[in-house]
Amino acid sequence: RQIVAGSGGPSTLTQWKSSERITIDNPGGYGFVGSGSELRILDLQLLSESGEEQVVKILELDGQQIRHSLTTPDLSRAFVAVAGNETDPGAIWVIDGVSLEKVDILPDTDDPDPIRLPYQQSPTGLALDPKGRYLYVAMNGAVAVIDIRPGPDLHRIVDVIPVVTPTGKINDLACNADGTRLY
Repeated sequence: RQIVAGSGGPSTLTQWKSSERITIDNPGGYGFVGSGSELRILDLQLLSESGEEQVVKILELDGQQIRHSLTTPDLSRAFVAVAGNETDPGAIWVIDGVSLEKVDILPDTDDPDPIRLPYQQSPTGLALDPKGRYLYVAMNGAVAVIDIRPGPDLHRIVDVIPVVTPTGKINDLACNADGTRLY
């Protein structure tokens, strides 16, 4: 699909651009698409609606390459996995689904902060618990478990599960329908 972008409205690009994998299960509303280190937020149309999806906002994610994005079932938040670079470890940005702004995980600092991954890891995949309790983050040889329930542990890593694979790499994650198994 050809991406349309521009200031204030769509314009046509003359070349095709590749993008990171995205998942959108959204009855209208917004879609969150990674393009390099920019998160493009699209206003989505239902199949029954006329018109084209448009980029309504672009968020810069500190120069870190976007690897994966997904939204909560209630569309209140998007989680965006970014790779580590020379200055920053891999991280998960939380985007408010209403204000379309970065959520500041450490409100005592001046700038918005993401959830930093342990051991200088970079994320390779994301999955949500279908009951809305946890975000699972695939890393090299481990899965970080982030609590996404309101409460004192909101957006905190509450567990790191070691996973042994022949290469150490985990390419993707999935939960079963009742949230009792992680694959």
